[in-house]
Amino acid sequence: MMSLVIKLKIKYLRLSKDERKQKKREYFNTEKGKYVKKKIQNSLICAIICIIFSIYIIIDNILNKMTFLNMFYGISILIIGIILIIAGHIIKIKKINNYVVKNKK
Repeated sequence: MMSLVIKLKIKYLRLSKDERKQKKREYFNTEKGKYVKKKIQNSLICAIICIIFSIYIIIDNILNKMTFLNMFYGISILIIGIILIIAGHIIKIKKINNYVVKNKK
């Protein structure tokens, strides 16, 4: 039973590169896939804004020799931006994998 669950979890990752592209395209052409893609793109935009803003804060902090608290803010925002990028990628893989498992053709 446990091996069946593990096999289902990684079915998308075991496909060839061309099959992955095809399944990704099929999933993002569905109504739910379009919604998920839009939300992932929104989180990616927020992540990029967070990373750019945090780099600005860190550089400004280094040049003006500000407090430790400002550096902490910059690093915290940078970590949040990186987490948003990673989470978006993980969610995309999970959603496509669920689509592949449910729609065996």
